[in-house]
Amino acid sequence: MSISLFSCASSKKHVQEYVSIDGHDFVDVTSYGVDKSGRNDCTDALQRAFNENTYVYIPKGNYAIRKTTQRAEHNPNALYITDRSKVRHIIFEDDAWLTVDDDRNFVGTKNNIIKLMPVSRSIDSFRIDGLNIRMDKQRVKTENTGFFACEKAGREIKRLIINDAQIINCTNLGLLTYAKSNYFKNIYTEGNLNHAIGARNPYNHGVLHHLEIDGHNSIDDGEYSIDFSGSSTNGDWTIANPGDRWTGKVSNVKSVRSKRGIKTAGYWDLEMYNIQVIEPKVYGFFINKSAPGTTIKIDSMLIRGARNEFAMSLSGVCNLEMQNIFIEDCKSGINMKQPIYKIKNLSIKGDNMEMPLRLMSESGSMDGFIVEGGDDEVASIWIKSKSCTLENGVVKRYSSPYGILVHEGVKDMVMKNVVVEDEGRNKLAKVMSMQLDGNLVLEKSKLGKIFNRNSGARIIDKQAEKK
Repeated sequence: MSISLFSCASSKKHVQEYVSIDGHDFVDVTSYGVDKSGRNDCTDALQRAFNENTYVYIPKGNYAIRKTTQRAEHNPNALYITDRSKVRHIIFEDDAWLTVDDDRNFVGTKNNIIKLMPVSRSIDSFRIDGLNIRMDKQRVKTENTGFFACEKAGREIKRLIINDAQIINCTNLGLLTYAKSNYFKNIYTEGNLNHAIGARNPYNHGVLHHLEIDGHNSIDDGEYSIDFSGSSTNGDWTIANPGDRWTGKVSNVKSVRSKRGIKTAGYWDLEMYNIQVIEPKVYGFFINKSAPGTTIKIDSMLIRGARNEFAMSLSGVCNLEMQNIFIEDCKSGINMKQPIYKIKNLSIKGDNMEMPLRLMSESGSMDGFIVEGGDDEVASIWIKSKSCTLENGVVKRYSSPYGILVHEGVKDMVMKNVVVEDEGRNKLAKVMSMQLDGNLVLEKSKLGKIFNRNSGARIIDKQAEKK
């Protein structure tokens, strides 16, 4: 990035300081008399800079934000950027911070530190580089979101770019967007009391929205590190509204000690790559609402230390494709309730793990898996899918009575090259076929004695290897 400095006299008879960056002249906010020391409130001066200039530069310093006004619908705002404001690109210098340490002059109980909103017409593009916001949670008692991009019905934010942001200790959400197309890169959030990043589209149903995140570190955020949210259907909060449809690509995310890791609760076609969720207080990844016809793809996800719930709670209907999934030292592993699943290369390991793997969806397949350390009251793997194929897997080091339980309602079950080691408390069996309604096909699998409680079940042994 090429930077040069110069100044000139403005029509208001004071000198405007400019910073030339990559061919654009950015107005330095010190031209508006801001106090970089953090002693005096800078809200009004920054607002004037945003109102009057397309390109704004914020140099190193602490800029106190200590007042909000009721400038728009919804909640009050400190800094309010609309289609009527000139600013379309803001650059923060390294170590330039908006600091919220006193909310006595905030209006109401919920505020936004920066709000972007199209009032009369759509906003084509808006960009912030180096956004830094931090709050003093000991002194600030109101609920404040760091940055909120809010569309209105028929008025869009067509493109939002946020690079190299740090949002720390907000007393509500860190970053919330309703914008149509979002591109976030290198986002750091810490200690925000609600979601670190949230996305939904409540006002422009029928318009496809998009979110890309490349690089997000979330530390000690109070709810979800990322909330891929959405509207419900006819008041039923279990079904996502297809009018609020999104596509998303998310990579290089690390969530540490968030309350609930990452959630989808909308109509999302989503791709996720290289995701780590470490020590979430509840679950690591959650599919909340049903969104039939959508597809979620996950490649390379690690969930470690979810000590109070399932590492993955997968409730809603969707197509789910996962590969290279690692679950370590969690209370429970995966609860697959409704997604149609295709899993490749799954590892679930831990000591005394309750319910390591439950496959309850209509149908699915799993190829390449190891489930180790189960201590469920019945089995390490529960299978209730009507149609299920397991290939190239091992169940080992478990203290459950059975390694695999094939439950009632299963119509077609295939196990190929599956090994269940003989470590269960119940030495009669390592696979229990309980009220199987259809066929159990075995091929090259080491399963031990099969305990079949349904005389009508058909067990087809294709050269199964038994101990």
